Amino acid sequence: MKIKRREMVNLMALTFILTFTLSTAAFKYGYAGDFDGWRVMPIRSEEEFNQGKIGGEAEQHPQGIARCYSHPDIIYLSHDVGQAWKSVDAGDSWRKTLGINLSLICGQSIEVDPVDPDIVFFIVAHSYNWLATEYQGLYRSKDGGDTWEFIKPMNLEVKRMYQHSIAYDPVSIMGNQALTWYVATPEDGLFRSDDGGDTWSQSLGLIKEPKMNVSTEGSYDSRWPPALMFNGIYTDTSVLAPLLNFKIIYDFEETKNLERIELYQGDWADQYDYAQNLLIEFDDGSSMTVTLEKLPWEKQTINLNGKQVQNMSITITSIYESPNPDVNWGGFAEIDVIDDTGEDITIWDEGITTIYDIECHPTDGKTVYGATDKGLYYSNEKGENIRPYGNLPSGAVSSIEINPQDPNVIY
Repeated sequence: MKIKRREMVNLMALTFILTFTLSTAAFKYGYAGDFDGWRVMPIRSEEEFNQGKIGGEAEQHPQGIARCYSHPDIIYLSHDVGQAWKSVDAGDSWRKTLGINLSLICGQSIEVDPVDPDIVFFIVAHSYNWLATEYQGLYRSKDGGDTWEFIKPMNLEVKRMYQHSIAYDPVSIMGNQALTWYVATPEDGLFRSDDGGDTWSQSLGLIKEPKMNVSTEGSYDSRWPPALMFNGIYTDTSVLAPLLNFKIIYDFEETKNLERIELYQGDWADQYDYAQNLLIEFDDGSSMTVTLEKLPWEKQTINLNGKQVQNMSITITSIYESPNPDVNWGGFAEIDVIDDTGEDITIWDEGITTIYDIECHPTDGKTVYGATDKGLYYSNEKGENIRPYGNLPSGAVSSIEINPQDPNVIY
């Protein structure tokens, strides 16, 4: 009986609690009481099992799981701090793969070839091991995970969540393996291989290229990304905390008649660290200085009176000092630029910052879908010209599943 490639994947990823210890011993599961539907399947060591423990002591997060279509008893799991694990008996027992040539430990997405269960693709991140950043990226094993080859360096931002950003095209199966593979990361974009992973294309799409009329110069505290400041998402926690001489640069691409700037100072943790004096410079060579009131979380208005502007910058030249003399932050919660139509023309889009899932059309050999924090994307040109898809409401799409009998049905 054939089992769909990811039938087990979604069930385990969404409903089972999987926990793992970092030894190479075999792991077994068990449960108490009568089975009457769903049950938790903790992975425990033999010692934990004999002691009646539920499992989870000293373990950490699984990040991805993949089951071989033609050999459904063989399942691979990516572990947050334990590289790759493998089961050859449909999940009854598990062992850590040897991991030869894996220089890093932080597993992310993982996928197994649909025909040859020994071929595995695995994304591994450096996490906080800054001395080994050049080793993070895509690895491939041809012996079931025991030895690995580093086949594509990647820039990775570690996000501790289940991800499925490696996928094969079922139409590309030739002989004993799939030839067309896709891999995606937010920092680099989407890539395709048509030779089983030996060579990879240049980025095809989903790349993190901000589309904006706002940029910045100088340092700010990255805990509060600028996107919160320029997109009209004001909350009492959305604070951008720039250093002195931090500059915000606007390029409207065409001349605009600007009526006013509306802003909110941000006072994070009541530290009184927010902007006081601003220098506003315009592309016609004129400028103005503004002293803000000491009014965190209250809207303040700077009138521009219909000034014709294509480029403009705002520089923080002084701040209200906190009781802590070592602090020199100057926080904002939001800055809006309003034109003579009353529209907020500030745009800041950081692009796609998270890719949760990549899926291939099961029969046409051309279409690939991406679930991202910006919504559902697709390409019907094997990854080229990828673009938003469908009429979903705005927001993140975290998972996709395609009906293999009717590919027009997508969940």
